[in-house]
Amino acid sequence: MRACMEENGMQFSEEQIDDLTHAMFEDADTNNRGAITYEALKNQLEKHGGLLENLSISIDRWLVPPKPQPPPPSFIKKIMSLRPYQLTKPYVKNNQVYLIFLAFFVIVNAALFISRSYQYRKSNWFTIFARACGQCLNFDCMFILVLMLRQCITFLRTRGFSSILPLDQHIYFHKLTGILIFVLSFFHTIMHVCNFTIVVVNDPIINANNYTTSEWLFTSKPGLFGLIGGLANPTGVLLFIILLLMVFCSQAFVRRGGCFEIFYWTHLMYVPFWVLLILHGPNFWKWFMVPGIIYLVERLRRLYWMKFCPDRGKTYISSGLLLPSKVTHLVIKRPLHFNFHAGDYVFVNIPAIAKYEWHPFTLSSAPEQEDYMWLHIRGVGEWTNRLYEYFEREQEKLHNGDIQPIPVPTKKRLSNGSVNNNNQNPIKKIQASITRTLSNNKDKKPDVQLVGFSNDGFQDVVLRDTQITNEMSSSAPCSSADLTIGRPRKLTPEKRLQRLLLASKVPLEKSLSLPDMQNKVKNKERLLALRDYMRSESEKSFDQQQMRRARMKSLGLAYLSPQNKSLAQSFRYMRNKPTIIAFKTPSLENCEQRDSSDSIGSTLRNISYTFWE
Repeated sequence: MRACMEENGMQFSEEQIDDLTHAMFEDADTNNRGAITYEALKNQLEKHGGLLENLSISIDRWLVPPKPQPPPPSFIKKIMSLRPYQLTKPYVKNNQVYLIFLAFFVIVNAALFISRSYQYRKSNWFTIFARACGQCLNFDCMFILVLMLRQCITFLRTRGFSSILPLDQHIYFHKLTGILIFVLSFFHTIMHVCNFTIVVVNDPIINANNYTTSEWLFTSKPGLFGLIGGLANPTGVLLFIILLLMVFCSQAFVRRGGCFEIFYWTHLMYVPFWVLLILHGPNFWKWFMVPGIIYLVERLRRLYWMKFCPDRGKTYISSGLLLPSKVTHLVIKRPLHFNFHAGDYVFVNIPAIAKYEWHPFTLSSAPEQEDYMWLHIRGVGEWTNRLYEYFEREQEKLHNGDIQPIPVPTKKRLSNGSVNNNNQNPIKKIQASITRTLSNNKDKKPDVQLVGFSNDGFQDVVLRDTQITNEMSSSAPCSSADLTIGRPRKLTPEKRLQRLLLASKVPLEKSLSLPDMQNKVKNKERLLALRDYMRSESEKSFDQQQMRRARMKSLGLAYLSPQNKSLAQSFRYMRNKPTIIAFKTPSLENCEQRDSSDSIGSTLRNISYTFWE
């Protein structure tokens, strides 16, 4: 009782709730047993309709937002209420691996900064901050490469290391590390510029040859600092320019504003960036050696696949369709030995849309679907919108008749000219089953015997109507089973049904003392014929494969191809079926059991998919 009142916002005192409970209990417990059954409680609530209505939760109340909680009275609770969601206990429990790794990343940078500052504690403040930031840059410029070793990350993910490492957040950590590199590089550059312009130029020991500030910063004449003496300052200037360009071109307004290729090509400047960085810092090569070798192995392996295994990682789009909210549904041939788990994603490149753009998308199909896999791509950026527009143009061509729909592959005809039963028209199958059903019932006698008197005055009318009915039936197209040689015409069950439904009404054969048995028998025959005609024969004459093929044929030609069977089933309950845009697929898939004239396979030139591990 108390719970019902709290959920409905009713407020009663504890005494009122107890009185109401005791009153209902005593009214229901008529035998004073001290207990009531479920039926007694149900009858009691139904007896008091208003009480049941007030205690029941209305579905409309689910739409009402909860009442705002009153502000906390104490100052500490007010401060706690202002904390972000990322600092709450539920968020920490759900993101333990990510937060532990983030804390490790912060601790490593802080430890490197403090240790380097302590090492140069006797130098000036410009040198201390410059060297501390440089030590953090040694680690971060190495770590940003580790986060993009995709083949190693895929290997670790398939071995279950995602439970102890945030492998799915590696792109986020890559962005975070890039921002930190830019901030540290900015302070590193400012501190060194201040040190050279204020301290080094005026130092009589270091600047014994009286080099100017520009000579210290932009030339290698002093011959000091760097892996090779004198290269630290000029390479530092080039490094900061490259880094500034890469950071600016990697912003969201560039990537998603129609300039993704600018982001792609400027990001390839990481190669000269690392080369200059090795020359800039005397110790960076020690940090970079191991991840650099792994990265070179991955690149060489990828180049080997592209050179000697051109089909590895490549596949094709078999069909696609446009869904609401600018969603493009792609059906892709699953490559050989391409295994994935639910929730995995792939990097996709479609040369017909953009030759050099790779984008990650989550696989929407189940891993158990062996032959094909699905992608649902929503148009939110330039690349995804171009993909949607491409399929819009293909759909418009299909509707306008500019391109012909791909014909349904059919099996070879038998040598004797007979058609295989599996490819028989489903409509004809249903008609054949009806014919068999009616032919089985044609010899059945009606349960009621015909009793009556014939009126000789109506015999001519009956014969004339019968002749008219036979002429109407003979005008309909008939099969070879309806015609016999040397025998009188015999009505088929289908024409018998037509005669029962369309024949003119014959005068009743009855008398004043007998009921209208003739009319009753005909009505019963008509009802039996209609019942047999409308009864589904799927359980008797068709198996699941035949019925599925009939449903697919009713959906259109594109729905009949092997790759689109499960696709059509996915939206079989939609009122308006979307148009499937089917492409001609490579012939190696369907040409094994098909003549060249019946094959629909050809190399897809416009669209191809490439998957890299």
